Amino acid sequence: MQANARNKTDGWNVLVVEDDARIASLLGATLATSFSVRVVYSAEEALAALDDGEEFDLVLSDYSLPGKSGLDLLSAVRTHRPSTRRLMLTGESSREVHERATNECAVHRFLLKPCDPSGVLEACEDSLLDLKRERAAEARSRELTFSRAALADLNHRLEERLDDREDSLAGLQKHALELASARDSKEIAALTEMALTDLLGGREVKVVLGELDGLDHGVPWCVDLLGFEGGVHGRVCVIPRGEDDELDLSSQAQLEAVASTASVALDNEARRVERDRAQHSAILALARLAEKRDDDTGRHLERVSGYSRLIAESLRARGFHQRIITDVWIEDLVRSAPLHDVGKVAIPDSILKKPGPLTNAEREVMKTHTTIGAATLEAAHVEGGARGFLEMGRDIALCHHERWDGEGYPRGTSGEEIPLEARILSLADVYDALTTKRPYKEAWPHEEAMSWIMERGGTQFDPEVVASFLALAEEFDAMRERLADDELGIRRS
Repeated sequence: MQANARNKTDGWNVLVVEDDARIASLLGATLATSFSVRVVYSAEEALAALDDGEEFDLVLSDYSLPGKSGLDLLSAVRTHRPSTRRLMLTGESSREVHERATNECAVHRFLLKPCDPSGVLEACEDSLLDLKRERAAEARSRELTFSRAALADLNHRLEERLDDREDSLAGLQKHALELASARDSKEIAALTEMALTDLLGGREVKVVLGELDGLDHGVPWCVDLLGFEGGVHGRVCVIPRGEDDELDLSSQAQLEAVASTASVALDNEARRVERDRAQHSAILALARLAEKRDDDTGRHLERVSGYSRLIAESLRARGFHQRIITDVWIEDLVRSAPLHDVGKVAIPDSILKKPGPLTNAEREVMKTHTTIGAATLEAAHVEGGARGFLEMGRDIALCHHERWDGEGYPRGTSGEEIPLEARILSLADVYDALTTKRPYKEAWPHEEAMSWIMERGGTQFDPEVVASFLALAEEFDAMRERLADDELGIRRS
């Protein structure tokens, strides 16, 4: 009989050999809840199935069978299928039977009759779990052996050609350093392609992340980029120059080594992204808390982030700071922009929510929201070890009230001493303050706010940032209308 499993565990195949039809049926039904099960009634049937090429991970055999005994069967399994787990059901408790089963068959487990089917299932699951561990250990051992052999071969060849390959070794070191500092998975893939192209004599190299369909079609040299906790990040393939092109052992080892390094870098990047996402959620919640304490119930944070993106993209399009303003840099800017006033959570309500003008002393306390916010984000950055938006958020929180002419606070820095991201955020924040209605003022028209900002290019604001803002004035006006507040709020700078 053939029993089909409803919930097969790891796709295990189990062969049950039992001449008692009732017991065989009961065992087959029980084991089929976890495995693919084949039930036969004699050793001869079992051996015939094995001879036909059927693969079984575990053979469960009764000791007493018609014709050949269970010992004969399991001894044959041990000889021809040594990795197959062997369990014996027996009503014989004699020492001789146990010694023969142990010495001749290397039986992994004895199950005495009569036995509970659930106990048999548990014994099979335990045995196959041990088998899974053994196979995993063997696979790791094979991988380690191959890696050691490949590294040994690579080391030997590098030593032989050291004098001729100093430039190549310097290139490897450069690529390794670049890979360690790559900011995202796309950059890791690009650096991997570059490194292998240099190492493999200029051959074309393709690295594809995620979906792998079609990548290795007709390509003989491909290596998966394996994740540390399972799964595949992608695949790297070397494209042959022609039909007769061959990749020697040294080159294959280089391919494996670079792919392994890329896999580690991609693992680290995935963990960084996950950690940054969690940190960003927590810090953004703190920023929103600061906004609520400031009685701003509108969409200030969303607008300032959008305005900052527009300015950064306009700067890059106009040819300014192109080496700094990458896609990743812009995304970090958008994520960090809402953090600019996070330090206001520490400002007393008596000052933050004061309806009238602040005294000079109160104004000095209010100014400390810049240093408090920067210290908060620096602590999160140091503790979490993240880079990118937290570093940028720290600089924005500290410097978004600095002025181009040096008349701002808290440090009075000027010009390009002020981080670019803070110069961008400063204009975005002021534009939003001008064009948003407050209890103490009406919202300025877009054109009036634009003129006011234009007049202050070179004094309050970076003139390049002002010009980039003006270049996208219509987009700013459209975003302002799209994200307009539904409710009235109060803000203090």
